[in-house]
Amino acid sequence: MTDDLEAGPKSEPATGRGVVEIWQGSDRLWRYRFLHPGGTVIRSNRSFLTHEEAADSAVLAYPGIPVVELSEPPSAGPRSHRWRKFATFSIITGGTGLIVIGVTKFVLFVRRLAKRGKKVMGCVDVAANLRRQNRS
Repeated sequence: MTDDLEAGPKSEPATGRGVVEIWQGSDRLWRYRFLHPGGTVIRSNRSFLTHEEAADSAVLAYPGIPVVELSEPPSAGPRSHRWRKFATFSIITGGTGLIVIGVTKFVLFVRRLAKRGKKVMGCVDVAANLRRQNRS
């Protein structure tokens, strides 16, 4: 299996069939991706604990395609747009506000319910006292 592995810089094979890159991420898990000469990138759908597991999976997924080990993870791509950050912040703060309002309304509802219960119990006590007085 190690015959398919090449250690060294990222390079495109002369055959033009693509290349499989394998690397260790910052979380110490191994990953791989297939790079097609046309620019298509297909990442593996899982991470691996060891280099051997990742290499075996890459060779199984892409038989006959050279596997190149990268010394660093590939770049994550362009940063997210600033409007996306603003939208995320707005959604989180708006959701938090709705939760606070909902909890406040619930607490006020329970308090009102308790007051009504006291009124009803007062009426029941008055009726019970009248009934006792009528029996005696």
